[in-house]
Amino acid sequence: MHEIIEYFQKHDYKVEDYAVIPVDTLPTVETVYQIAVTKDDQFQVDLAVDAEKNLLVVNNLDCPVQRLGETLQDLTRVTAEFDPDTVLVQGATGRYRLWQDYGFYKHYQCIITGTETQFATDRIDQSLDQTARNLATQLGEEVEVYEVAADLPYIYSVEIVDRKAQHPDAAQYHCDLHYHQLTGAVYLDRLWLAEDKRHQGLGTATVEILKETLVEVGANYLYLRATESSESFWDRYSEFTPCYRLNQRWARRMRRQLRREPGWDRVYVRGVKLANPLDYYGNHPGEDWDFFQAQEMLRLNRMEENQYE
Repeated sequence: MHEIIEYFQKHDYKVEDYAVIPVDTLPTVETVYQIAVTKDDQFQVDLAVDAEKNLLVVNNLDCPVQRLGETLQDLTRVTAEFDPDTVLVQGATGRYRLWQDYGFYKHYQCIITGTETQFATDRIDQSLDQTARNLATQLGEEVEVYEVAADLPYIYSVEIVDRKAQHPDAAQYHCDLHYHQLTGAVYLDRLWLAEDKRHQGLGTATVEILKETLVEVGANYLYLRATESSESFWDRYSEFTPCYRLNQRWARRMRRQLRREPGWDRVYVRGVKLANPLDYYGNHPGEDWDFFQAQEMLRLNRMEENQYE
C-alpha cells in the first residue's frame, strides 16, 4: 500500500483517501487496496489494485476531456511501474482513438443472470438450437451453427452463419461466440452483416436473442470488444456497460511468441494445461479469466464506495 501511495505522491498527486479491503469472492485475489487521488484540482482518480499488483481497476476517472491524454500518460507510468496483467478503466470518456493510442481497447459487458451461477454446459446445444431458430426467423433464411472449438471446461466456440453460403467465409451473416465455463461468460467475438443486410434491425435482434437464450445456460454475462465503427451501435444499449482495458498479459504473450519456436503455445489456465494450441481457440481463456477478475474487482470497488456515500 505505502509503495503505491508514494508513487502517486512522487508524480504530484495528492492522496485523499485509501483503504485495505479483504476479498473472499475471487480465487486468486485476497486483498485489494483502494486509493483516491487528485491532481491540480482538476483530476480525480479512484482506483483499486490487488496486493500482487496483477490487476488494476479505475472506478472513477474524472478529468477535463482536453487533459485526458495527460491522464492516460499517468496511467501508463503506473502500469510501467507495477506491470499488472490487466488495467481496467470504467467509463467512456474522450475519443476512441486516443485510448487506443495508449493501448486501451473498449469493451462492453451485459449482465445476463445477475448472480453467480454454474454454467450449464449440458444445455449449450439446446440453447444454440433455439438461438439458430430465432435468428432464422429474423433473417428470413436458415442458419448453420459450426463448432470451432470444444475444450471444456475452458472454452466452447461456435460460428453462426446463413446456411446458403457455400463456405462460412462467404456468408452474409456472421455471429461468432465463445462460451467460457471458467468465467460463466459468453464472448461475442464478431457480429457482421453484409452491406445489404444492415440498417434492418438484424444486429439489434441478434443481441436480444442472445440475451434471451443465454439465460437458459446460466451465463453470468455477455461481453465484447468494440471497434471504432461499431462503438455508436453498442453505446445505444443501456444494458451494456462500457470500460477500457489495457491487456498487458496479451502484449507479453505476443512478445514471447516472436521469440519462441512454433509449437510453444500450449498454455495453462489456473494451473491446467489446455489441450489445443492457442490458434484453435480464437480467444484466450487465461485472458478472459483476468478480464473477469478485473470486472469483479471493479464491482467490489463500486460496492465499497456506495456503502460510505
